[in-house]
Amino acid sequence: MRQQILKTPDGVLLAWHMDFDFGRSEAELMNAAMTAINNIAVFRGYCTPYGLSHGISKREIGRVVDDCLALKIIIDLHNIEKHPATPGNMSRLNPRLQRVSQAPYFVEGKGSIEFNPSTGETKLVGDVKVIVVGSIVDAKTSAQIAELGPMLDEGLAAWEAFLTKHHIV
Repeated sequence: MRQQILKTPDGVLLAWHMDFDFGRSEAELMNAAMTAINNIAVFRGYCTPYGLSHGISKREIGRVVDDCLALKIIIDLHNIEKHPATPGNMSRLNPRLQRVSQAPYFVEGKGSIEFNPSTGETKLVGDVKVIVVGSIVDAKTSAQIAELGPMLDEGLAAWEAFLTKHHIV
């Protein structure tokens, strides 16, 4: 956690800025986000052979993606990373991941950030995690499509529902 504190010569706090990157570069944060995206994107490839060997049709497995815009966007982001010049996409959007950073996540309201204005000292207290966040925007219009975390959650929920429906988990 990096912070910048501006004070007057007599010690009065003027401004304070906190950055939760913990020394990770923008490239490292993007890599962490893309790792999550890629793992979800390729999950269908793992489900297909298992499903076929257990009586689940390839069409039914494909419907999980067809019925979930978040999974289509996740797959588009995965494909764009692998093949940037490839035209076309599943979501019919032009998703790009931008503004990747880290932010505090307060688990069930059991955490806080304590800040001492006289010293500028800051600390995370309680059940606080630092998570990677980012925005998914349309590359052509710059319009916001989704936030990274909720989109990944929605994609995972679609696969979890499929696995539960077929008693795989």
